[in-house]
Order: sequence, then structure tokens, then C-alpha cells
Amino acid sequence: MATFCDQDGDNSLKKNSPEEDSKNISIQKKKNYVSWAVFLFTVSIVLISLISVVFPALIASGHSIIKELEAIGIQMQQPSSFELGVWARPLIASNLIILTIAILYHKQKLPGPLKEK
Repeated sequence: MATFCDQDGDNSLKKNSPEEDSKNISIQKKKNYVSWAVFLFTVSIVLISLISVVFPALIASGHSIIKELEAIGIQMQQPSSFELGVWARPLIASNLIILTIAILYHKQKLPGPLKEK
């Protein structure tokens, strides 16, 4: 790997030593690991938060207010925990569309006008 040197007004190309090259490669690997760790953490938090959009009754079924109301004699209809919410279908459809476009882009099979943008 080469770097530009600006010492004494000299803009010549300077070769790095093998030690500096290996140090740069190890730093790049560490940055790559950190990037993946941040990406995976972010995706896991997003997926956890989307569970309440897809299955809103899952959160409501474990809520203590329903249990407290039943304790004082008010009967509540227990919702199915895995009943789909109102926004589940649009969310899943939009995610499938975005995933399809991403796969087509990666395989370079998008139509010409979409590739150029």
C-alpha cells in the first residue's frame, strides 16, 4: 500500500513497510467486525420492535390490566396472541418488494432506467 507524503513540500509517493501494511489490514478487519456487530444489533432491535406491529395482541395478552380486571370480576375476551394486526400485511408486502428490488440490484437484473439512478 502506498501513501502520499507531504514532508518538506515533497508530494512524492512513499511505500509503506510490510509492518505498516499488516497494521492497516488489521485495523480494517476490526472496523469490519465493528460494522457487522452494529448492523446485527440494529437489525435485532428493529425486528423486536416490528413484532408489536405484526402481532399487537401478543403484547396485550400478557398485560397485567387484563389480569387485574378479571380479578375483580370483569370478564374480558382474551385475544389470540398471534392474530395479525392491521398493519401486518402492508408491512410484509413492502418489505418483500424492497427485498426483491435489492436482490435484483445485487444480481444486476434491474431494468435500465432503474440501474442508472
